[in-house]
Amino acid sequence: MGCANITNKVRRAVQASSTCVLLGIASRNLTKAEKWVSSALTEGFEGPLKAHMGYESLLSDDSIGAVYIPLPCGLHHEWVLKAAAAGKGVICEKPAARNVRELKEMIAACERASVPFLDGTMFHFHSRMEFMAAEWKRPEFGSVGRVSSSFSFRGDDAFFAENIRMDPALEPFGCLGDLGQYCIRFGLEVYGWELPATVQAIAIERNARGVPIDTQCTFVWASGGPGDGPRSLIMSNSFKHAFHQSVDVYGTNARLHCDDFVISASHALCDFTTTTDPNLDALHSGVVGNEKRHSVEGCNQEREMWNAFGECVAKKEFVAAWANRSLVVQACLDAAATSMLNGGALVPVTLL
Repeated sequence: MGCANITNKVRRAVQASSTCVLLGIASRNLTKAEKWVSSALTEGFEGPLKAHMGYESLLSDDSIGAVYIPLPCGLHHEWVLKAAAAGKGVICEKPAARNVRELKEMIAACERASVPFLDGTMFHFHSRMEFMAAEWKRPEFGSVGRVSSSFSFRGDDAFFAENIRMDPALEPFGCLGDLGQYCIRFGLEVYGWELPATVQAIAIERNARGVPIDTQCTFVWASGGPGDGPRSLIMSNSFKHAFHQSVDVYGTNARLHCDDFVISASHALCDFTTTTDPNLDALHSGVVGNEKRHSVEGCNQEREMWNAFGECVAKKEFVAAWANRSLVVQACLDAAATSMLNGGALVPVTLL
């Protein structure tokens, strides 16, 4: 539903999946949709692929069981409700909604229609996540009390002048929603999807229209860390710094590091490291510790997401776990945005 740049990546993932077949692309401009179809066919796409004039045309096609919505955040509420009413499963781009209230309505509509709702965060479907979780859950890792994460890229002049992510009506969260939601998700994964208690967030810089383009946030869980003390997620996101996507998980005895947690270095091979008993040497002139590199082979997280989604579409199964995760992330985004608007004030994170 729409011809955003990411649809080319999604098309290849759908084509590689074993549960989904791509049948159509819709645009408000038919020529644009037809050009997209022509490009796909030129690249060797096989099978029928229809260009639809308008999103309603796509939703009225009875041969289609689900839709992918890469539209701007400000349009998600309207089109997810319409997709659910048409009995279509939904994969929606991130951030899923402008606020928790909207997202609850979107999720409720999909649940009533018995269709899956999934925001398209692909790294959850990478097998590497299971291996990393197994590491930070080991007794030898110690009690986890901090996650530190950063995801940024440097936009060019055209990006800041023309990209929809610079429009507060379409993408109100700016880099927090576009990039920060990945950091939030990883922290929540580490902490078992427990809602944090509070957040303090600052917009280091906004564009002329008020969209955050460089941010820092600290989420705190009141207990569960070392000695049952607090746990935290400290994250930074920016449209102004060199590309990086890193995360560190700190236990009392070990550290886990991954420098490509959002988009793995390759489908063929990716990795992460753990360091047990890191410290300075006896002379404080060097670093010691048992560092181990863990490699994971042959996982295409984009394909695996579509495989899982397609199975649920076929069964007309609403997946509560997927929806609940989206809600917790949305609550974190809402609270962080409120903190930013109040000069970095301490704000409770709630699902209300």
